[in-house]
Order: sequence, then C-alpha cells, then structure tokens
Amino acid sequence: MARVFQTLLQSRPRRHYYPYRRSSILPFILPFVILFVVFRLWPVLYAVALSFHEWPGLGDWNFIGFGNYTRFFTDRYALLTVFNTVFMGAGELLLTIVFGFTFAYMLSNRKLPMRGFFRTIYFIPRVVALPVGAIVFTLMLHHEVGVVNYVLSFFGVGNIPWLRHPDFARIAVILVRSWIGLGFVLIYFTAGLEGIPDDLYESADIDGANGIQKLVFITIPMIRRVIVFVGIIGTVAAFQLFPVPYMMTAGGPSRATTPVMMYMVNRGIGQNQYGFASSIAVLLVVLLGLIALVQFRIGGRERNN
Repeated sequence: MARVFQTLLQSRPRRHYYPYRRSSILPFILPFVILFVVFRLWPVLYAVALSFHEWPGLGDWNFIGFGNYTRFFTDRYALLTVFNTVFMGAGELLLTIVFGFTFAYMLSNRKLPMRGFFRTIYFIPRVVALPVGAIVFTLMLHHEVGVVNYVLSFFGVGNIPWLRHPDFARIAVILVRSWIGLGFVLIYFTAGLEGIPDDLYESADIDGANGIQKLVFITIPMIRRVIVFVGIIGTVAAFQLFPVPYMMTAGGPSRATTPVMMYMVNRGIGQNQYGFASSIAVLLVVLLGLIALVQFRIGGRERNN
C-alpha cells in the first residue's frame, strides 16, 4: 500500500512556483497610480483647500475659513439654483423611471413582434449628444416657428412660450433630459426583468393571479435593486445638469433653469471667484454622497427583509 501511495505521489505533476519580487509589480501599477494622483486625487484635494480661501485666479490665497460655505447658504440666487436642480432632476428621474419601466415591461413580452427594433428605437436618443439634442429641441420648441406648437395648433392650443416662461422652460428641460436618458434606464430595467425566473410567473398563473397582481407582488419586488441603482445614477446625473439648460435657455428666463453646476461655472470661470466655486463643488460631492448612502441603506434594508 505504501508503494502505491508513493507511486501516485510521484506521478502527480509538480507545480513550479516562480519567485518574484514586489518591486517587479511596480512598473505595471505605476502609470495608473501617477495618472490617478495627478488627474483625480490632486484636483480634489486642491479644490477642498481652495474652498476655504478667496482667490481671483492670480496672486496669493486669502484664507476666510467657512466664509464661502456660509455665503452659499445665504445667497438667494444660490438657493434658487438648488431648487431648480432638485425640481428638474426630480421631474427627470420620475419620468425616466416610470416610462423606462413601462417600456421595458412591455418589451419583456417574448411574443411581442419586432422587439429588437423597438429596443433600438428607444435607445437611439442616448446616442445623441446632449448639446445636439438641446439645439434640436430648441428649434422644435420655438414659440413661433417650432414644430411642437404647430402640431398643437391642430388641437386648438395656442402658441406656448416654451423657452420664454419660467414654468414652461423648466418643463422643456425636463422633457428633453428625459427623452435623452430614457434609453439608458431602459437597458437596466430590461436586464432586471429578464433576470426574473419564469417559475415565479408560472406559479402565480396556477394560483390564479392576474397581470396586476404579478406586477405588484413579483415584478416590482424582484427589481427593487435595479430601481435603487437607477435612482442613484439618476440623482447624480440630476446634480450634473448643465449642457441642456445652457444650450436651450442659458439659465433663463429669470434664472428659472439655472442649475447648481451652471451657477458654479459662472462664479468660477465667469467671475473669477474660484474659492467660492470650489466650495460649491465640495458641497455637491458631500450632498451626493449622503443621498447615495441613504439610497443604499434603503436598498439594503429591503434586501434583508
């Protein structure tokens, strides 16, 4: 028996371990580390330090402590931009989630003809660049020669000042952003719906559940993680709102479509208030981090339940 085990041990292929030095890994990770430090870490630390100073772009920094932060919370214009960002971002997030889930649920039906065609049609707006889409819709929403008001005139609707009235301008930005972001959300919901096992729906059919009951008690609970994820990326995208209102309305009328990002750029690049602009950037990062943490907590609590 001992000879048998010895023969088996000798017949096993030997593993060759090649000695290496830790210094040999450094050339492979050094380019990434240098690029990360130079283009990611250093700008963040520089912005945080600059947010506690006044600096017009030339000369020495003037330390003012939390003066830039208190100025932001006492500036009516700054608070208006926060309201604009939250209002337009919430409207965009609501529309993209509702219509994205609705279209994805309709396209999840394998018996639906031309499923691939419709998926392509819904995703095409995502390929369009934001400035290009904004310019096209600016022409379409023109109050005199726009095609939207021309079509509405057949239904007895007068010329709507889409880009000249504050409320209509916000609605126009929400619609354009939702149209562009719909395809991106549709992909995530489609992937989540296709990951639901068919056994659950078959069991529901045996129990006599109708379509609404299967939607409420099977489909939505199974894609809660997808909904939370879409909510997080939608919230981050909402606070990065800049190209569409800049190209369509330039922040007007009456500053009704000026988001926080545009306000930060105007204060920094436009008025050389780089310290104040840096404090706005820091506040945005902190706010987005807190929102993402809350959403992750909600998603984790639902997963544990």
